[in-house]
Amino acid sequence: MNYWRKWGVVVLVFTLVLGMSVSGTASAFPGRGRPSPPGRAQGTIDGYSDDEGSEQDDPDGWVPPGLRNKGVPPGLQDKGGLPPGLQDREVLPPGIQLRFAETLRQRFEEEEGAEEETAALIIEGPEFVVIPEEGKQNATYRAIFHDGQGEQEVQAEWALLDAEAIDGVTINEDGVLHFDESVESASITVTAEYLIEDEETTRRYDASLEVELYRAEPHSLHIEGQEYVLLDDELGDEEMTLSYSAVMRDQHGIAMESGVIEWVVTTGDFDEEEMDILADAQDLDIILDAAKEGVIEVTARSEAEEDLADHLTVSLYYPEKQGIEILGDALVQITDDMQFPLELVYQAHVVDQYDRIVDAVDVTWSIQSDSEGVTVDGGVVSVAQIEGDALEFALQAEHDEYSDQLDVVVYYPEANSVSVTGPGSIEIPEEGEVSTAKFEADVIDQNGETIPSVDVMWLVVDEEGGSLRVEDGVQIDEEGYLTVEPIVTLKGAYVSASYDEDTYELHWIDFVSLDESDED
Repeated sequence: MNYWRKWGVVVLVFTLVLGMSVSGTASAFPGRGRPSPPGRAQGTIDGYSDDEGSEQDDPDGWVPPGLRNKGVPPGLQDKGGLPPGLQDREVLPPGIQLRFAETLRQRFEEEEGAEEETAALIIEGPEFVVIPEEGKQNATYRAIFHDGQGEQEVQAEWALLDAEAIDGVTINEDGVLHFDESVESASITVTAEYLIEDEETTRRYDASLEVELYRAEPHSLHIEGQEYVLLDDELGDEEMTLSYSAVMRDQHGIAMESGVIEWVVTTGDFDEEEMDILADAQDLDIILDAAKEGVIEVTARSEAEEDLADHLTVSLYYPEKQGIEILGDALVQITDDMQFPLELVYQAHVVDQYDRIVDAVDVTWSIQSDSEGVTVDGGVVSVAQIEGDALEFALQAEHDEYSDQLDVVVYYPEANSVSVTGPGSIEIPEEGEVSTAKFEADVIDQNGETIPSVDVMWLVVDEEGGSLRVEDGVQIDEEGYLTVEPIVTLKGAYVSASYDEDTYELHWIDFVSLDESDED
């Protein structure tokens, strides 16, 4: 796709954003520019109007030829109400506010101060459950009901989706899943239904959770225990014990109870008569007659899987001060939940020859730059106020002859770009099935930092800039979950995540048939 077509796609993405049934709109969009500082009111829509001669009507703008001179698409016309998915939004991007200024103004006048309660049911419990080698197994699930007042565990009606096709697996009225070693590996869906009944109506809430029943296979081995052992003159000739354990994990990262481990200890700087070694299937104790500096090599191997092993070099040493390091944020974003004076907490650690922390040392703090209203006390920096967009100062920590300085910038973040992560391809499913993929997006500020608690608007368009609808077999929801159905005929599409009409990213994803994926 050439350069001009790419920009055509970009503009079409935003001109069609509200008319598309496949688009998802996340909540809590900040307005353009920096967030309001503490004590400063949020902007309203009173100043917006539906300007004539907009980019969408401009034949010389970046609009694909097929849409030029056609005015505002129907989905963007203010018809007296917001489209589905936007009706409950408290704050909308400026481009959306322009199109629905009158509707939004009426909504704020009628509903100012009102809070709409939302309610949902979710299932809590393990998503991966191991089939035992012998005997019975169970897993417990809980139904949690969330509403505007908080959350609580409720008694739900439990079931398994397509239970007749699941041989040997049951779930009881308390949400306990039961099966034994005869069960085959499979994915099952646990469902919960919760009813709230009153005199006038019955409200029903449903939830589901996909659970994988599988046979565990050794996948990784890891030694847990001290890698650096700090010695102290007070230890003298006292005996000391170094303890280690080996944890075997399966293909889903879950610790396995079974598995025989072989331990190998290389004495290194120690003589064999200076230590005793006690080992069993999972644990190792190295008992030293007396503390002294040196290195011990420890290896754990699985006797069943030759390729599974882990190695640890254990260093015993007397720490020597080598420097000091300030720990804390050099870039501090001012967000709406902050209040002046700001309190920023920093720590300073004196480190030894292995860059390990030396405990219990006194540190002297100071502000080196001439920044009015900035003070420090015991690592807590207080910022009284900020004039302008940012405040810079130098924080210094000293201990004996060592010192460290950190240049800190406190600033109002402005959306600069959007970063999308997700797969580059997705399979076209067989008849009766669907394929799904999850996409994540971060809004990045002018300093390359992620702006927290900022969501994006999701949608999908084809290579030519056309909007994809339900009948095209591709949808994306407000959480970034993409669904592809067997009816899709396109080779691929753009997944778009937008903060506003100037801040977005287009992520291309290929639609791959099962035959093509098998060839790969």
